[in-house]
Amino acid sequence: MINNIETFLSVVPVGVVLVNKNREIVSMNPYARDIILSKEYYNKDVLELHGQQSEKGKINEFFSKLTEDKAVELPIVKIFDFKGKSMFFIVKLTKLYDRNDEFSGIVAIFYDVTNFTMSKVSSEDSQTRFVLDKIPVMLKERIVFLDVNNIVFIKSIGSSTLIKNNENNEYFTNLKISELQKKLENKGFFRSHKSYLVNLSYLKELIFDEESGQYRLRLSADGVSFFVPLSKRNRQKLSNLLSI
Repeated sequence: MINNIETFLSVVPVGVVLVNKNREIVSMNPYARDIILSKEYYNKDVLELHGQQSEKGKINEFFSKLTEDKAVELPIVKIFDFKGKSMFFIVKLTKLYDRNDEFSGIVAIFYDVTNFTMSKVSSEDSQTRFVLDKIPVMLKERIVFLDVNNIVFIKSIGSSTLIKNNENNEYFTNLKISELQKKLENKGFFRSHKSYLVNLSYLKELIFDEESGQYRLRLSADGVSFFVPLSKRNRQKLSNLLSI
């Protein structure tokens, strides 16, 4: 596992994209142009890179805030599905100002961690899919790659996602729980609730609370128990999956 950020940055491919204050892509380095995007995106609105309307809204809101807030943005992690494969990036956004100290755009630096985080698997329908083996998390000046086999559960909290590992440590990522569910479907993870994704290898007990009429799952790791909700809709799916 690579913990030193300088070592990490020296071995991963890097894409650089310059976006002006109007959200238009004006420059790219060769890796960004040939591997991540293509020449056709020059002078295009970055919103065109995002298919979902919710994503477009977030990007639009983000640019609006940049014109008013001079705070430095934290690195984010992002999974892109395009050109027939999935790619995983750590993205660092750096703001640009002109000589009048006015916001003029951003530089987006894409650190390609696909080979550190993903592997190909063949599904029953003979299609090749990309699944997550590790999830990169930024901790101050370190990049930590969490082994998905050591993750007990994942919880959606507002715009962030909490990850609890088998050492009872908590980490946060900006990846959506729906994105993680899609990439962890071949790793034994189950969506027990709209806000929870659990690793079934840590499942110890299915509990029914007569007073509330609700089901819960008890997960256990290193002698510590964790209780997560199980929705009615997903209870039957779990029963079918476990043949109970």
